[in-house]
Amino acid sequence: MNHRTATPGRRDFLLAGAALLTLGGCSSAGGGLPPQTAPATLHEFTRRDVSFSNGAVELRGTLYTPVGVAAAPGVVFGHGSGDVARPNRRFTFEAEGLAQRGLACLVFDKRGSGQSTGDWKASNFQELAGDLRAAFDFMRQQPGVDSNKVGFRGASQAGYVMPIAASQAPQPAFMVMISAPMVNIGAQIAYEAETAVNATNLTADEKALALALTRQGLDLARTGEGGEAYFARVREVSGTPWYRASPTPGEEEAWFFQWLRPIFEFDPAPFFHAMSMPVLAYFGEKDTLVPTPTARRILEGLYQGDRASLLTVVEYPGAGHDLRYPDQTGAPILAPDYLNQMAAWISVAVN
Repeated sequence: MNHRTATPGRRDFLLAGAALLTLGGCSSAGGGLPPQTAPATLHEFTRRDVSFSNGAVELRGTLYTPVGVAAAPGVVFGHGSGDVARPNRRFTFEAEGLAQRGLACLVFDKRGSGQSTGDWKASNFQELAGDLRAAFDFMRQQPGVDSNKVGFRGASQAGYVMPIAASQAPQPAFMVMISAPMVNIGAQIAYEAETAVNATNLTADEKALALALTRQGLDLARTGEGGEAYFARVREVSGTPWYRASPTPGEEEAWFFQWLRPIFEFDPAPFFHAMSMPVLAYFGEKDTLVPTPTARRILEGLYQGDRASLLTVVEYPGAGHDLRYPDQTGAPILAPDYLNQMAAWISVAVN
């Protein structure tokens, strides 16, 4: 997710979904957002700006509260990759829609984005999970919110961060995961790059060169070694069509490799073993950023036997990373009952 107006860097396409979960390009009578099936009861809601902190990091957010609901379940929004702040259209769309369906929602600017302090580029997943826990603790204290019915909702890279926060006590009442990679971030980036390169009109040899450079960059990120050789190769090939078509970062984004190294082999799976809340996982069949079959296999493998009833998986045929799929005209749409389904699942999960 990415709300910046500046031109994205090459590495923005190697961050588990940067810029692809904003609902950009949607058009409908509903304010440019996907039309949704109306709920049985449509609540009015209030919106107010809030602030809370995680140590020295001050986090700014917006709290959406349904009117006429005495003790609403609460949904804390986790972040995808890159800069993520409240102007993100997907956040607004879902927070307003869920509030209309009787759920309180807390959306906050990721550290280093919007009005929040700190720097996500200098932070690991555990530190970002600390921000999410601070938001969770804040939400539980809000008037009109049932402190025992607060959970998480997050997309893409949040699939790495939310399980850390969710495994801690007190545990959230539920977790909604959208396009969670489940594989380590090195494998996710390799899949994303391969998918992007193979979708081009490059020759087989050019594709091989592009992917070889990606692997070289991933080796640099994993080991911290070989930077001089990697950047020399980038300078050598920077004018070629295959380099321009690939998402491999250049010297202007050297920070990316430093950011990636500590989290390169992070595995979210162990954190699921400490979790006992219901989980709703959404996937898109044709996700080009997340290997959906592999992610599903890993996630479903964590919920076997007595734990199987805790997991609900929804996969949309033909849908991409943002869960949209082509309608009859080819325009991307979100399933009309998406928000009703999510709200109904949360209502059952917390009761």
